[in-house]
Amino acid sequence: MFYYELLGLPVLVWVWLGVVILSLVVEFMTSELVSIWFFVGSFVSMILALCKVDEAIQVIVFVLVSLLFMLAARPIVKKWTKRNEIKTNVDSLVGRIALVTEDIIDGERGVVKLDSQEWSAISNDNINKGTKVVILSIEGNKLIVKENKKSDNDNIKYE
Repeated sequence: MFYYELLGLPVLVWVWLGVVILSLVVEFMTSELVSIWFFVGSFVSMILALCKVDEAIQVIVFVLVSLLFMLAARPIVKKWTKRNEIKTNVDSLVGRIALVTEDIIDGERGVVKLDSQEWSAISNDNINKGTKVVILSIEGNKLIVKENKKSDNDNIKYE
């Protein structure tokens, strides 16, 4: 065990403090959690260095604590950040039911009506006027739709 002091503290305390500060700086500079795990691991290792624990144990604890904290906290953080994701108005149309007002021919545009607004729509199938369709996605300014086979999904008003 190499034991050197700098300003009355073991050198490794300063090394771990540097890692703590560096990981916080990187974390504040990024918009995603990328180094908070290393902050926790280096902070624990800094405390071990203050207690004059062997350097090898400090490194092992740093790796293990960082890894365990990442494995434990990342799913929770991802779920929390996903919850705060705000859908745009267009994204909220996916999954809704619309009414075909002009026939949709395979590969050609037709028109559907949703909440008193008309939208261009395309489908891989031929869909006749008056048929209810479900919106699968949005591509540019047109809706990608397919025929709605369920008859119990009449919660949309067609004006």
